[in-house]
Amino acid sequence: HTRKPVFDFDDPVIYSSRKGGRRSLTRKLRFAAMLRHCDVALAASEHLAQIARPYCRDVRIVPMPIDMPQGLPFDRPAKSKTELVWIGSSSTQPYLELIRPALSRLGEQRDDVRLRLVAHQPMEFGALEVDFRQWSPTQQDAALEQCHIGLCPMPDTLWTKGKCPYKVLQYMAWALPWVGSAVGENLITAEQARGRCAFNNDQWFAQLVELINDPALRCDMGKRGH
Repeated sequence: HTRKPVFDFDDPVIYSSRKGGRRSLTRKLRFAAMLRHCDVALAASEHLAQIARPYCRDVRIVPMPIDMPQGLPFDRPAKSKTELVWIGSSSTQPYLELIRPALSRLGEQRDDVRLRLVAHQPMEFGALEVDFRQWSPTQQDAALEQCHIGLCPMPDTLWTKGKCPYKVLQYMAWALPWVGSAVGENLITAEQARGRCAFNNDQWFAQLVELINDPALRCDMGKRGH
């Protein structure tokens, strides 16, 4: 008996990721043909498992893994400013435009907050202080260790509904509380007070202000996520 392959996936690959996700007959047919030749499909979420079940008899959910830092202090040192952090690539950096009103409003009303932007291009958000760092593994880890609140804005599209929240997993591995868009796996990952989700810019602003004002709450959320 010749053993068949196992197909492991963590993105909704039946859709094109362009312009927020497009239905693609070509991708769907290729995906179906691949799975029919597999013994097992390993999906990183229930949403992805539902995509695979019509084409494979044995579909198992294996959440995306992430390295855990060693010797992590849960109580982050107090600073003169609470630091928000966003880490990502050029493909997801435009997602920050979704929360521009909330970030700009923070800059107008608070002088005790700044944004650590670990990315490929600098951005400005009105009066909000932005500490831009060119992405590198070193800068990424430094931000995860030093900052106070992680950000994960996403549009509500076919692609993001099934995309696994790697950025959120990074935040939680480093015991960092986070606020994300109320989309897809963010909603599931935020359960049991491990994170916060926001449906609009007013909610983004309110969630961030609550966490900025309450270090004990940040610490508790970080521990839950970790």
